[in-house]
Amino acid sequence: MGRANRNRRACGALVTGLGCALIFPALGVEALKRVLPANRGSAMGAFVAFLDIAYGFAGPAAGLVAGQFGYAAVYLLGAACALLGGGLIVTARSHQA
Repeated sequence: MGRANRNRRACGALVTGLGCALIFPALGVEALKRVLPANRGSAMGAFVAFLDIAYGFAGPAAGLVAGQFGYAAVYLLGAACALLGGGLIVTARSHQA
């Protein structure tokens, strides 16, 4: 049982790492497209800082939610955050038009 759980954790860490490795440069490119070339260093620094803050808060927040409401609630929270993010994108695009 212990080895199977270790393998699952390793697979979960691998999938998470691959997802982060793919999304980080893609989001960075999008963030840098929106600023002047002279400000790209500051924009990248802010992007990385806020991404690190998000990573720092997400794990403990998910743990608190799982502890209070169970693991299914963590996925529900993730879905709600994704929908909220989609809503922010739609709102931002409608203000640009």
